[in-house]
Amino acid sequence: MTKPNKNIVEQIAAERIERLFSLANEEFGKNPVHSHAWIQLAFRIATRNRVRIPKQFKQAYCKKCHSFLVEGKNKKTTKKNGIAEIHCGECDSRFKRKLTA
Repeated sequence: MTKPNKNIVEQIAAERIERLFSLANEEFGKNPVHSHAWIQLAFRIATRNRVRIPKQFKQAYCKKCHSFLVEGKNKKTTKKNGIAEIHCGECDSRFKRKLTA
């Protein structure tokens, strides 16, 4: 049995991560617990396959508790000098991210 091509595995993992983030976004209004589960699954896929979470989703989750964050619901963002300070309403932690263009 041969090993699957590494690029194909990484591509499939990246597609699944993107799909899980979109599911979390859709599900957050109805049931935030399900969106948290989708994010946990995306992190497991990224870790298992050694794939990075895409840059567009970096500000969509908490760095500490890995909860899905939505502005105005459980996330507060302060922007200053090209850096966004994000406050998680779930675990009450603060972390900084570079603003994406």
